[in-house]
Amino acid sequence: MDTRERQALEREAAIAIAPHLPGWKAVETATGDWGSAYGLRDKDGRTVSVTRGEYYGERNRLRFDVDWPRDLWDFREPVPHITCASTRPPEILAREIQSRLLPRLMQAWDEAIEKRHEATRGNRELVKTALEFCQATGAEMPHVKEHDQELVLWCREKHGYAKLTLVAYPDDKGGHSVRVSFERMGSLSATAARKILDAMATEES
Repeated sequence: MDTRERQALEREAAIAIAPHLPGWKAVETATGDWGSAYGLRDKDGRTVSVTRGEYYGERNRLRFDVDWPRDLWDFREPVPHITCASTRPPEILAREIQSRLLPRLMQAWDEAIEKRHEATRGNRELVKTALEFCQATGAEMPHVKEHDQELVLWCREKHGYAKLTLVAYPDDKGGHSVRVSFERMGSLSATAARKILDAMATEES
C-alpha cells in the first residue's frame, strides 16, 4: 500500500465514522508535499487523527490518536490512542472511540488547558519582574514568548557582565512568584553589582 492509497483510506474512514460520533466531523488535519492527514474534530477543537495501521507496521488496523495543538502538547507525556480492526463497521469504530478514547482525551485536554492557564499566569509575573530588574539595573529586556517560564537578563559593562536568571513558579498561596539567581562573569563595577543586589533585595522583600 503506497502513501496516497493509505491516505485515501484514512479519509474514507474519517468520513464514514463522523456521522456516528455526535458533535464531531471529518477534517483534513494537515497537508503538505507528502500528502494529507485526516481525522475527526469537535466544535472546541479537540482532534482525533485517523491513521491506517500500515503506517506503524500493523496490517488491517486503524489507529486513532489524540492530535494536540502545539501549545498544549507535552512531549514528555504519551499521546492517548487506541487501535481497532479496519474491517469493523463505522458505527462500531465510533463506539470504540467514544468509550475507549474520548474519556482519556477529555481528561488530558482539561489538564492541558489548566497547565496553559498556569503558564500564562506565571508568564505575566515573570515579565513584570523582568521589567523591574531592567529598570533598576540597566539590563536589556529580552524577547518574551507567551508561555515562557524562565528569562535571562544580561547586565553588561566594559570588563564584564552579570547573568540574572528569573524563573516563575506557583507559590503556596495560589499565585506565582519569581526566583532570581545571579552569576557574575568577569570584572563588574561595585556600582553595577550594588544595583543588582539592591534589585534582588527589593524583589525578595
